[in-house]
Amino acid sequence: MNLTKMNTKPESPQVSGNYKRIWVALAEDVLTMPQRNPSNVVEIVDDIIFKDGKSWIPFYVTAETSKLNETGSENYDNDNVKTVFKFFVGGFDEYRKQFLAEHGTKDMYVMIQKCGQSYPTIIGDSCSVCKMTWAFDEDEKPDGKQGITFTFTRNGAFVSALYKGTVSNNNVFTADDATPSVADGSIFMTGDNVSATAITDLDDVVVGSSITILGGGGTNASTIANSGNFTLTAAWTATVGSYIVLYVRADNDYVELERG
Repeated sequence: MNLTKMNTKPESPQVSGNYKRIWVALAEDVLTMPQRNPSNVVEIVDDIIFKDGKSWIPFYVTAETSKLNETGSENYDNDNVKTVFKFFVGGFDEYRKQFLAEHGTKDMYVMIQKCGQSYPTIIGDSCSVCKMTWAFDEDEKPDGKQGITFTFTRNGAFVSALYKGTVSNNNVFTADDATPSVADGSIFMTGDNVSATAITDLDDVVVGSSITILGGGGTNASTIANSGNFTLTAAWTATVGSYIVLYVRADNDYVELERG
């Protein structure tokens, strides 16, 4: 199954509200899931490393129906904590049906980034993965949209952690490529370039999907102008720690959804 299709926009409303970005990873796709920082167990500072060709799976989400809940005793650390995260995805197309059929019972990790939050939150770690359940809803969500409510549940010793590692170490654009391919995923990173490199187009796009580009900075950081094939709020430079999310409205037609 081509999991990049999970990022194709279904019939749901645009992403909005408090939770902007939600990604899910199959535990079997992760090569290295780092331990929590021993000096601060609510942080993971080392990189999550995926197997070749694997990466986070993004979801379009109706943010108004997203909810994170954690319960335990008043003892903050070393407690039996139950974490439950729910979100609603409009539509029930073939890609989401196939995802549930193939992966619905597997161990997973979830990464969410709240608007204004400096670091994403990771639900699940090497000692306590997430289990997923789902339900198809009709006419219960905003605008009467039909879709799926995903529920991820994790039981572990600690509350969910802030992830301070690299969001994706896969899918790095080739140096000096002005029209990089996005065929192998939906999250990409720029790197060093030999000379000044302005990205003018994206190859192998899926119309209706969104592409997240992470700034890798380095020598001759890549740029994207607010012109040509790109409709942006302003020109973007891929400095370290920055990102931009582009919606593929059509081939050679990309619209900025958000940046940070």
